[in-house]
Amino acid sequence: MAYPKWHSLDYMGDFDDEYYYDGRTYVYGHRRPVINLSEALEPLHAHLRSYDAHRVELEREGGQIRDLKRLTELLRQEISFKGRFRDHQVSLINQAGLREMLRDVGDYNLHLGVRQLDTRLPVYYLCRLEHRYRSHYDLLLEDLYISPGYPLPDERFVKLMRRGHELYHVRLSTFRRKAEKILSKKRTHGVDELLSDVGNHIFQAAWHEDQRLGVMVAQHFELPLFLQAIEVLYLCLSGELCEIRSVTTPQMFRFFEEVYPQPAIHGFLKLLLSLEGGALTGFTQQAIELYSKLSQAFNRLLSYKVRWGFRQEPVTLQKLVFGNFSRLPLVAKHLVEHSEVREAREILELEAKEVVAAMMGASETKGDRDAYARAG
Repeated sequence: MAYPKWHSLDYMGDFDDEYYYDGRTYVYGHRRPVINLSEALEPLHAHLRSYDAHRVELEREGGQIRDLKRLTELLRQEISFKGRFRDHQVSLINQAGLREMLRDVGDYNLHLGVRQLDTRLPVYYLCRLEHRYRSHYDLLLEDLYISPGYPLPDERFVKLMRRGHELYHVRLSTFRRKAEKILSKKRTHGVDELLSDVGNHIFQAAWHEDQRLGVMVAQHFELPLFLQAIEVLYLCLSGELCEIRSVTTPQMFRFFEEVYPQPAIHGFLKLLLSLEGGALTGFTQQAIELYSKLSQAFNRLLSYKVRWGFRQEPVTLQKLVFGNFSRLPLVAKHLVEHSEVREAREILELEAKEVVAAMMGASETKGDRDAYARAG
């Protein structure tokens, strides 16, 4: 049995790790070859761009049978890739071959998500992940390719099929460009490290898929203080406060000022740094009480009635929100103009502001009560 080319002495190039996984078994005593990720994935990018261009044109302008045949040819056409250890010939319909190629190019950090549109045509999402085996969510660090029309109902989370299950991933790739701008020119830490730190220590706790209803209402009904209150309460209740305090860096503060402006989290991180260890114990009980208060305020918002429909009959916001959840942005544009909704929004925002202020005042340490004001 002949050994692959990388076993021979004439295959000497740049290497990065001492051991590697070749797709079948771990190989010891050899270092894995370095590969340029952009160059290795360019054939896939080019093919996906060509496929999506034909698909979008067909969806927008219509076509004939030959146009569908062309899409079928693109899906079945084999693409040539040069991996770390061998060359690959795979098509878009060869899912097993694509997974093997992505492992060869980027280990288990690359993922190609596939979704089927209402038109029965597939769309693709190629991304780079960071696996967090001891955390609730894995992190999505970089978008490498997104097909036009790929469904992303929640900008904060993406569902990806892994190990036979659909799992939520915290999507940090939307912050990537802005995060690069706040890094120092010395580049002691890269953008991956920054996104990993805020993702693992902050967003793992501050974001949860159960927040989707509240977050969507906050976004489309223009409730910024309510959104801040949700995130800072979850951060306090789900995060390890001592660990967060120990890993907080100036770059994190800049992140929540410039990349993802969140005055409540920014002020909370400042407050943690000013507290002694014993003072942290009172935060959890305080946050539980404030979470209950905020939930009640949100329920009161949903219980408000507005006149809706052809007959202008009174309907609760709860029915309108749940009944139109998939098209909430369109419905919210009309609802925010109602005087009843404006009044309900103002009341909820006022209560959310009080909740955040109470979080900032949970400790009696001098200066803590001004942390939220300074952060804003």
